[in-house]
Amino acid sequence: MATKIKETRPDLVVLAGWMLILSEEFLNALIRDWDESTPYPTTSSLPVLDTNSSLLPTIDTPGSSPYPSELDLEGKPIPIINLHPALPGQFPGAHAIRDAWQAFQIPDDSTFITSSTQTIKEVLSTLALEGGDPRSREEKEEALPNKRRITKTGLMVHRVIPLLDAGEPVVVREVEMREGEKLEELEQRIHEVEHEAIVEAVGVCEELIRSGKWWEKKDVGRD
Repeated sequence: MATKIKETRPDLVVLAGWMLILSEEFLNALIRDWDESTPYPTTSSLPVLDTNSSLLPTIDTPGSSPYPSELDLEGKPIPIINLHPALPGQFPGAHAIRDAWQAFQIPDDSTFITSSTQTIKEVLSTLALEGGDPRSREEKEEALPNKRRITKTGLMVHRVIPLLDAGEPVVVREVEMREGEKLEELEQRIHEVEHEAIVEAVGVCEELIRSGKWWEKKDVGRD
């Protein structure tokens, strides 16, 4: 699949509803390994299928990169981003919106177990126990906030790395939780924000790529 993607010479790969984990091997293979001075063979445009698997007219790909010629991109990882309907570090995985909705419904003093089987208390404990604090584990856990209930969720568009929904965010949008709101209503509100955020993220990525700043911080597993 990486080879097929590279045949189109993409400047940016956007995951929007892909819902599958991309392997480290795939990410490491997604490298700009073509010569920009060589024209793209416009006769080999990729076929496009609609939702009914009907063949649509082919779509020509750009003949060359739109970025400055002095920006040497050959050999660099192709930027790839993903849309995830949760705030950074909040609810990784396929059921993020449901996890957020359920976490809003629970009593303040309850422990909530997400679909990834990790309790909010465990997450908070892990954060509190880092940093060489001389207090005991029990003292640190006593100091944790009592509230487990969340009051806001959101979404992020983030860099794709081999770790699930853990790449550095490019765009983050918050969405307030509403009393009495059904899960389906929350999903609809988040999807409306997603449609704006993913367009914004592409613009942000374009500027990062154009300036060369995208590659200043290496992604995990993409040496």
